[in-house]
Amino acid sequence: NDGGQNSVLDGTNHTREMEDLVNSNAWFSLANVYGHYFKSDESHTTISAYVTSQLNNRHLVKAGFESRTYSIDRLGRDVWFGRTVGAEVVADPSKNRIQNQGISAAKPTEMVAFIQDQMEFNDMIVNVGFRYDAFNVNADDGLWDIDEDGNDMLANRDINPFNPALRRATETKSKLSPRLGVSFPVGDNMAFRYAYGSFFQRPTFYDLLENYQAQMDGGTESGYFVYMGNPNLDPQETTIYEMGMQYSLSNGMKVDVSGYYKDIANLISAKAVTNRAFVDSTGNYYGTVWTADDPFQATHYIYKTSEHFGNVRGIEVSVSKSAAEGLSGRVSYTYSIARGTSSDKFSAG
Repeated sequence: NDGGQNSVLDGTNHTREMEDLVNSNAWFSLANVYGHYFKSDESHTTISAYVTSQLNNRHLVKAGFESRTYSIDRLGRDVWFGRTVGAEVVADPSKNRIQNQGISAAKPTEMVAFIQDQMEFNDMIVNVGFRYDAFNVNADDGLWDIDEDGNDMLANRDINPFNPALRRATETKSKLSPRLGVSFPVGDNMAFRYAYGSFFQRPTFYDLLENYQAQMDGGTESGYFVYMGNPNLDPQETTIYEMGMQYSLSNGMKVDVSGYYKDIANLISAKAVTNRAFVDSTGNYYGTVWTADDPFQATHYIYKTSEHFGNVRGIEVSVSKSAAEGLSGRVSYTYSIARGTSSDKFSAG
């Protein structure tokens, strides 16, 4: 940390840096704090096909395909007022006092294909499957062509991270996920089960696209805070391991005990960057060090990353009673521990 100058916010330090960089009068007007307008037009088209076939007495095969195309057009505007309380400020879109909060005519696509074979061998049941997921935000100018950790910007203060020339098209994100499940009895009253699976989760459109086309080219007239999605976020990937046992009692009651472990990669988080110098399209240069005497700068932005990870482990115990003599019910207890690198309130996204 260098006193709030030219730094990437991390953890609890961000509160102090905000206070250093911004005069609190920037947020209020005698009339109101924000003027806001929002409009949304969304639709999607889905093409899908599924098939189930009992090939023989041992193999039940299921397969499917789904393709979905989205049309998303969200318009949101926050009109930010001046630094001085009660000052009369007219919103000027050319100077970006209007904070863009929308998604401009995005047409993301995603698809999934899967196949699963349920095999029965005497008392043993085995499920084997594969699932393929893919998505693309389809934004030609959606990705900044600079490193996400900001090292290039630290090395070269003249880089304008909001320059459209530094953007490139988004990439297709895909993953082939295997699944395996096995269950078998041990004696007359007990059964064991094991399961392994890999799972793919697309980031929300809010995380991918919200305000991603922001342009901070208004110099001293720009809004200070800009919240931006990241169209090139990686999908969250989760690998799950589980094993369990079920025991049947003579009075219609069942006891189930299971343990699980989840390994999670590409967790979504928020990263804030403050006081980056840049040259705007008019040739005006905004210096590398902010001081209290400098003009109000528009060099702070918060964007989404997918660089965090975590894990969850736990055990669940349940007791259930089937519907006999008009009485049924279930009681369960779960104990779990979750750990992650994006656990503080700021970077949690």
